[in-house]
Amino acid sequence: MRTVLALTLFLLAACGNPEPTATPTPTPEPTATPTPTATPPPLRMGDMDMASDLDARLDAMRTTMETVEPVWTVYVHSEDWVTPGGNTLMSDIFELLKMDNIATHDGYRELSPEVVVALEPDIIITDSVMSVIGDPELSELHLVQDVSHIDHHIFVLSEGYSFSPDSDHFMDAVEELAAFVYPDVFGEDDGHGHSH
Repeated sequence: MRTVLALTLFLLAACGNPEPTATPTPTPEPTATPTPTATPPPLRMGDMDMASDLDARLDAMRTTMETVEPVWTVYVHSEDWVTPGGNTLMSDIFELLKMDNIATHDGYRELSPEVVVALEPDIIITDSVMSVIGDPELSELHLVQDVSHIDHHIFVLSEGYSFSPDSDHFMDAVEELAAFVYPDVFGEDDGHGHSH
Protein backbone atom coordinates (compact mmCIF):
# COMPACT_ATOMS: atom_id res chain seq x y z
CA MET A 1 0.00 0.00 0.00
CA ARG A 2 1.34 3.40 -0.93
CA THR A 3 1.93 5.86 1.85
CA VAL A 4 0.86 9.48 1.97
CA LEU A 5 4.46 10.40 1.14
CA ALA A 6 4.21 8.32 -2.03
CA LEU A 7 0.97 10.15 -2.83
CA THR A 8 2.77 13.48 -2.45
CA LEU A 9 5.61 12.38 -4.71
CA PHE A 10 3.15 11.03 -7.28
CA LEU A 11 1.20 14.27 -7.28
CA LEU A 12 4.33 16.38 -7.55
CA ALA A 13 5.38 14.37 -10.60
CA ALA A 14 1.90 14.48 -12.10
CA CYS A 15 1.35 18.25 -11.75
CA GLY A 16 0.93 19.75 -15.16
CA ASN A 17 0.71 23.30 -16.42
CA PRO A 18 -1.67 23.80 -19.37
CA GLU A 19 0.26 26.88 -20.56
CA PRO A 20 2.65 26.21 -23.45
CA THR A 21 6.37 26.53 -22.80
CA ALA A 22 8.39 29.26 -24.50
CA THR A 23 10.49 26.74 -26.38
CA PRO A 24 8.81 23.54 -27.49
CA THR A 25 10.46 20.29 -26.56
CA PRO A 26 11.77 18.63 -29.71
CA THR A 27 9.99 15.43 -30.67
CA PRO A 28 12.43 12.53 -30.97
CA GLU A 29 12.66 10.77 -34.30
CA PRO A 30 10.83 7.42 -34.37
CA THR A 31 13.05 4.42 -33.74
CA ALA A 32 12.64 0.76 -34.40
CA THR A 33 12.38 0.08 -30.66
CA PRO A 34 9.63 2.01 -28.83
CA THR A 35 10.76 3.93 -25.77
CA PRO A 36 8.80 3.84 -22.52
CA THR A 37 6.68 6.91 -21.82
CA ALA A 38 6.13 6.41 -18.08
CA THR A 39 8.57 9.18 -17.11
CA PRO A 40 6.69 12.42 -16.38
CA PRO A 41 7.74 15.52 -18.33
CA PRO A 42 10.18 17.87 -16.61
CA LEU A 43 8.56 20.38 -14.28
CA ARG A 44 8.47 24.03 -15.31
CA MET A 45 8.48 27.07 -13.01
CA GLY A 46 4.64 27.24 -12.82
CA ASP A 47 4.60 23.53 -12.09
CA MET A 48 7.05 24.02 -9.24
CA ASP A 49 4.83 26.71 -7.68
CA MET A 50 1.80 24.43 -7.98
CA ALA A 51 3.77 21.50 -6.58
CA SER A 52 5.02 23.60 -3.64
CA ASP A 53 1.47 24.75 -2.88
CA LEU A 54 0.17 21.19 -3.11
CA ASP A 55 2.95 19.90 -0.86
CA ALA A 56 2.29 22.65 1.73
CA ARG A 57 -1.44 21.91 1.76
CA LEU A 58 -0.83 18.16 2.13
CA ASP A 59 1.64 18.80 4.97
CA ALA A 60 -0.90 21.02 6.75
CA MET A 61 -3.57 18.35 6.36
CA ARG A 62 -1.20 15.61 7.60
CA THR A 63 -0.33 17.71 10.65
CA THR A 64 -3.99 18.41 11.42
CA MET A 65 -4.93 14.75 11.00
CA GLU A 66 -2.38 13.73 13.66
CA THR A 67 -4.86 14.92 16.30
CA VAL A 68 -7.93 13.26 14.76
CA GLU A 69 -9.05 9.99 16.34
CA PRO A 70 -12.23 8.72 14.62
CA VAL A 71 -12.02 6.37 11.70
CA TRP A 72 -15.19 6.49 9.59
CA THR A 73 -16.16 3.83 7.08
CA VAL A 74 -16.58 5.05 3.52
CA TYR A 75 -17.85 3.78 0.19
CA VAL A 76 -17.57 5.38 -3.26
CA HIS A 77 -20.84 4.75 -5.10
CA SER A 78 -21.28 4.62 -8.86
CA GLU A 79 -24.30 3.47 -10.80
CA ASP A 80 -22.34 0.50 -12.21
CA TRP A 81 -21.24 -0.46 -8.65
CA VAL A 82 -17.52 -0.24 -9.59
CA THR A 83 -15.65 1.28 -6.67
CA PRO A 84 -12.01 1.94 -5.76
CA GLY A 85 -10.39 -0.43 -3.30
CA GLY A 86 -6.81 -0.58 -2.05
CA ASN A 87 -3.77 0.57 -3.99
CA THR A 88 -5.66 3.43 -5.62
CA LEU A 89 -5.39 7.18 -5.27
CA MET A 90 -8.72 7.15 -3.41
CA SER A 91 -7.34 4.64 -0.89
CA ASP A 92 -4.44 7.04 -0.26
CA ILE A 93 -6.91 9.87 0.32
CA PHE A 94 -8.90 7.69 2.71
CA GLU A 95 -5.72 6.73 4.57
CA LEU A 96 -4.77 10.40 4.90
CA LEU A 97 -8.24 11.21 6.27
CA LYS A 98 -8.32 8.15 8.57
CA MET A 99 -11.31 6.67 6.76
CA ASP A 100 -11.82 2.92 6.38
CA ASN A 101 -12.91 1.92 2.86
CA ILE A 102 -15.48 -0.89 2.92
CA ALA A 103 -14.10 -2.06 -0.45
CA THR A 104 -11.19 -4.29 0.56
CA HIS A 105 -10.18 -5.42 -2.94
CA ASP A 106 -7.24 -3.88 -4.82
CA GLY A 107 -7.88 -1.54 -7.72
CA TYR A 108 -11.32 -0.86 -9.13
CA ARG A 109 -13.93 -3.62 -8.97
CA GLU A 110 -17.64 -4.11 -8.67
CA LEU A 111 -19.00 -4.29 -5.13
CA SER A 112 -22.43 -5.85 -4.78
CA PRO A 113 -25.30 -3.85 -3.27
CA GLU A 114 -25.78 -6.63 -0.68
CA VAL A 115 -22.22 -6.09 0.59
CA VAL A 116 -22.71 -2.31 0.75
CA VAL A 117 -25.94 -2.71 2.73
CA ALA A 118 -24.41 -5.34 5.04
CA LEU A 119 -21.38 -3.15 5.80
CA GLU A 120 -23.49 0.04 6.25
CA PRO A 121 -20.83 2.69 5.48
CA ASP A 122 -20.83 5.89 7.54
CA ILE A 123 -20.20 8.03 4.47
CA ILE A 124 -21.02 7.50 0.80
CA ILE A 125 -19.18 9.50 -1.85
CA THR A 126 -21.17 9.82 -5.08
CA ASP A 127 -21.88 12.05 -8.07
CA SER A 128 -25.43 12.81 -6.93
CA VAL A 129 -27.51 12.27 -3.82
CA MET A 130 -30.34 10.86 -5.96
CA SER A 131 -28.10 8.04 -7.23
CA VAL A 132 -28.04 6.78 -3.64
CA ILE A 133 -31.45 7.61 -2.19
CA GLY A 134 -33.23 6.72 -5.44
CA ASP A 135 -31.56 3.31 -5.72
CA PRO A 136 -33.95 0.62 -4.42
CA GLU A 137 -31.00 -1.67 -3.64
CA LEU A 138 -29.69 0.88 -1.11
CA SER A 139 -33.07 1.57 0.51
CA GLU A 140 -32.18 -0.54 3.56
CA LEU A 141 -29.24 1.69 4.50
CA HIS A 142 -29.89 3.65 7.69
CA LEU A 143 -28.53 6.82 6.11
CA VAL A 144 -31.14 6.49 3.33
CA GLN A 145 -34.05 5.58 5.63
CA ASP A 146 -33.39 8.46 8.04
CA VAL A 147 -33.78 11.65 5.98
CA SER A 148 -31.95 13.68 8.63
CA HIS A 149 -28.78 11.69 7.83
CA ILE A 150 -28.65 12.41 4.10
CA ASP A 151 -26.87 15.79 4.35
CA HIS A 152 -24.41 14.38 6.87
CA HIS A 153 -23.58 11.04 5.27
CA ILE A 154 -23.75 11.46 1.48
CA PHE A 155 -20.89 13.50 0.03
CA VAL A 156 -21.04 15.07 -3.45
CA LEU A 157 -18.07 17.11 -4.70
CA SER A 158 -18.64 20.70 -5.73
CA GLU A 159 -18.95 21.22 -9.47
CA GLY A 160 -15.54 21.45 -11.13
CA TYR A 161 -13.73 19.60 -8.35
CA SER A 162 -12.22 16.19 -9.01
CA PHE A 163 -10.22 13.51 -7.25
CA SER A 164 -8.15 13.13 -10.43
CA PRO A 165 -4.49 14.16 -9.94
CA ASP A 166 -4.71 15.91 -13.33
CA SER A 167 -7.34 18.32 -11.99
CA ASP A 168 -6.38 21.84 -10.96
CA HIS A 169 -8.85 21.34 -8.10
CA PHE A 170 -7.59 17.98 -6.81
CA MET A 171 -6.42 19.36 -3.47
CA ASP A 172 -9.60 21.46 -3.19
CA ALA A 173 -11.55 18.20 -3.55
CA VAL A 174 -9.50 16.50 -0.81
CA GLU A 175 -9.94 19.51 1.49
CA GLU A 176 -13.68 19.61 0.77
CA LEU A 177 -14.00 15.94 1.71
CA ALA A 178 -11.94 16.53 4.87
CA ALA A 179 -14.22 19.43 5.88
CA PHE A 180 -17.30 17.27 5.27
CA VAL A 181 -15.98 14.34 7.33
CA TYR A 182 -14.42 16.46 10.10
CA PRO A 183 -16.26 19.83 10.06
CA ASP A 184 -15.11 20.68 13.58
CA VAL A 185 -11.45 20.19 12.56
CA PHE A 186 -11.29 21.57 9.00
CA GLY A 187 -13.52 24.61 9.12
CA GLU A 188 -16.89 25.92 10.08
CA ASP A 189 -19.67 23.45 10.61
CA ASP A 190 -22.46 24.59 8.28
CA GLY A 191 -24.69 21.73 9.34
CA HIS A 192 -23.82 19.62 6.30
CA GLY A 193 -20.72 17.89 7.62
CA HIS A 194 -20.67 14.34 8.90
CA SER A 195 -22.13 13.60 12.30
CA HIS A 196 -23.11 10.43 14.10
